[in-house]
Amino acid sequence: MGIIISIFILFIIYFGMAIYFMNHFYFGSVINSINVSGKSVEDVNKQMASEIQTYKLNIKEHGGKNEQIRGAEIGLKYDANYE
Repeated sequence: MGIIISIFILFIIYFGMAIYFMNHFYFGSVINSINVSGKSVEDVNKQMASEIQTYKLNIKEHGGKNEQIRGAEIGLKYDANYE
């Protein structure tokens, strides 16, 4: 009886985690150097949209000169519906 209860509990844990990860990213997931572990798609969309606001592209030019281009300067936008 104890073995059957243990197996049943393991099945419940397995299916519970399977259902959870149908709508969440796996642990250790990273998108464009942004940690999205365990977050839902909606949370990641919000986080990505806020990260776009502070995006900067650093360019190292010949001769040691550095230049920086901000996402707002070039009209960078996050499109959550892109496929």
